[in-house]
Amino acid sequence: MIFIAVSVNAQHSEIASSNTSVKTCVEDKQCSSIDDASYLFYDESKNEFYLKVDFTKFDSEEDSADSWLNDLMDTHLYFKGYFEKEKFIPPSGTNSSSFKVNGKTFLNGKWNDQVVDMTVFTMENTIVVNQATDKSKYDQYKVNFSLSIFPKDFNVQKKAHHLNNVIYIDVALGRINLLRPGMEHLVKEAYDYH
Repeated sequence: MIFIAVSVNAQHSEIASSNTSVKTCVEDKQCSSIDDASYLFYDESKNEFYLKVDFTKFDSEEDSADSWLNDLMDTHLYFKGYFEKEKFIPPSGTNSSSFKVNGKTFLNGKWNDQVVDMTVFTMENTIVVNQATDKSKYDQYKVNFSLSIFPKDFNVQKKAHHLNNVIYIDVALGRINLLRPGMEHLVKEAYDYH
């Protein structure tokens, strides 16, 4: 049994998180928080890109101005979009390509269609690549990813802070984790949704 526990922990420690900001306006005040709170996965077999935002990683206890995040703490946000592996440009120095990715966003038990702006960077031979943990060909790519959601579309406006304004989620230089067989549980609701 000890071997199983160690191997599960080792698998999770290899998953790279990405720097994520969440912003909205509450009672005419701009509110935002930044943390390593999201995970980007790519499934080569399905040509699908996944974003998972873990709102519990944003520490709302340190700053009362971030208490609005408590309305999101009991759920994860998932984005699932089709992205052909051929769109990953061959690495040669530093390049970038921008894409509109059609997909669906999941939050608070609801799915909605979403178009996401995504920029893929190649970062060959950089410190960022050398610090990667997944050791896949996707380590040389980084992603800027942004989406916006309307609380009413996901019934979030009914919670304590009555969030009504658009919530912006941005991932900067996101690190792509190759979604290997057996890792599907990491993107639970999104993986099997059609």
